Amino acid sequence: MNVRLEVDGPSVPDLLRDLASWLDREPGLVGRVDLIEKGPEPGQLGPMLEALQFTVTALSSAIGASSLIVNWLQFRKPDVTIRVFIDREGQVLSATAEKAKSDAGELEQRLAQELSKAVEQETEGDSGEGPTSL
Repeated sequence: MNVRLEVDGPSVPDLLRDLASWLDREPGLVGRVDLIEKGPEPGQLGPMLEALQFTVTALSSAIGASSLIVNWLQFRKPDVTIRVFIDREGQVLSATAEKAKSDAGELEQRLAQELSKAVEQETEGDSGEGPTSL
């Protein structure tokens, strides 16, 4: 299952590179984190980073990624926002650094629950059983 993360805040490319390095710490995600570029806008010399994407294939990776994302967000300035796009159903979860600092446990639990549910349903769908989307 693919997960796309977009970040809003000061210096988006630096934030995305930093978040990618945090996600690379999760053993189940090593080599599965990709930075996504968009073409240059008028007046720019080259492409810009716009998002990152990672692939989750196991529940342990979903839980580990959730924890890393929330922990990363807690150490950002309050004006940083992250959007999590879960590939299977097009659902978007959005959180701010301010929210992560005030209610990290709830945010981590919700993200882990949604990612885990998507992994479970994808696994069931691959075996021909159960639903294939959230």
